[in-house]
Amino acid sequence: MSKVASTANTLGVDVDQLNAQIATVVATTRQAPEAVGTAFKTIYSRINDIKAGTEDAETTLGNYSGQMAQLGFNVLDATGHLRDTGEVMEEIGERWQTLTKEQQIYLAKTMGGQRQVNQLMALFDNWTKYSELLNTSLEAEGTLAEKNSRYMESLGAKMEQLGAAGERVKDALLDTDSLKDIVSVLTNITNLVGNLFETMGSGKNVILSLGSALVQMFNGSISKEINSIITNIQNTKSNL
Repeated sequence: MSKVASTANTLGVDVDQLNAQIATVVATTRQAPEAVGTAFKTIYSRINDIKAGTEDAETTLGNYSGQMAQLGFNVLDATGHLRDTGEVMEEIGERWQTLTKEQQIYLAKTMGGQRQVNQLMALFDNWTKYSELLNTSLEAEGTLAEKNSRYMESLGAKMEQLGAAGERVKDALLDTDSLKDIVSVLTNITNLVGNLFETMGSGKNVILSLGSALVQMFNGSISKEINSIITNIQNTKSNL
């Protein structure tokens, strides 16, 4: 499809039609998909050149439309411009079996040129297969869209749950009142330590006095509080 998708889109061949065209020819001729894609690029490029009236065009728009009209297919719209090629090919496929073998070959040459006759013959000769593959492509697109919708709904729900959990964590960590209390406690402790050092002086007296005070503190209520904190942390780990 990468070989031909851009040109096909320009000429009005949608992705489902292109899917079915390539798949039908691959299944019928057993050619490599890349070769079939390149063949359809040649076919559509030829029609595009006719449409644009470039110097590379093998025939003019008037000759092309006239030859197709001889077989009963109108490739121009009411304004004189080429109709969507996908739509024209659908009409040809539906009426293919009503044409003689000579008319079929002539039509294939008119559309694709001498070198791509076999590709178009393989497509139109197996139009029932094409129709089945076209329906498969259309249904697959609907299935894909449905599955994607379900996935996004599921993902969206999970993301909302994650967001809610994140908000709870943020609220807990950034509780203004709790932070104020913590800052106040730290400020008081700092002031007390400063007052302590000022009272005891500096140097050896500070170290000795502070060491003695710490021993008494750890033997008292602070030691109990630390043990309580350790217990709480262990319980939290166990709960997690």
